[in-house]
Amino acid sequence: MPHRPGRVRSRGPPSHRRRLDDRRVRRAVGERLWRATITAGTPVPLVHAIIEHLDTPIPADASEPHTPLKEAGWAAASHPARTTWQAPDLSAAFEHLPHATDDRWTVFGGDDANRPAWAIPFSSGVPHDLLVQLTAAAAEAASPPPAARLPPPLPGTPKPLPQQRAWVR
Repeated sequence: MPHRPGRVRSRGPPSHRRRLDDRRVRRAVGERLWRATITAGTPVPLVHAIIEHLDTPIPADASEPHTPLKEAGWAAASHPARTTWQAPDLSAAFEHLPHATDDRWTVFGGDDANRPAWAIPFSSGVPHDLLVQLTAAAAEAASPPPAARLPPPLPGTPKPLPQQRAWVR
């Protein structure tokens, strides 16, 4: 019999085959500690930071998750119910809702700050080290690339003369 999504393969009569649902998973592994949802269009460095943390957690040096954002010059806007850090180029934001259980931390961005093209919401219980790693990746991804600079002219080099246009009739 071909395997159907949402079913657990089992040897034995069909009565032993059960639909895999959330309750069975909870009984098998316990309660979920935290949740994250990565939407389409999320920048690759942010997805990479999350996967890296899940593979090999790196202890964080920062005391607060938003420390890398402060160091990168992100602006903070506080309200009693939330704090939002905005990237200098307005391409991304990091929001903290301290009293929420679902979507307590959210990183979002895109071309328009009022209509994000991508988002990564995290529930309460997300590891502190993951948030620090993610905010560091967001700060790096949103920082403008270094400006291309021309080398200064050599001393004694004459400046080029403005070109005159010849009018042809």
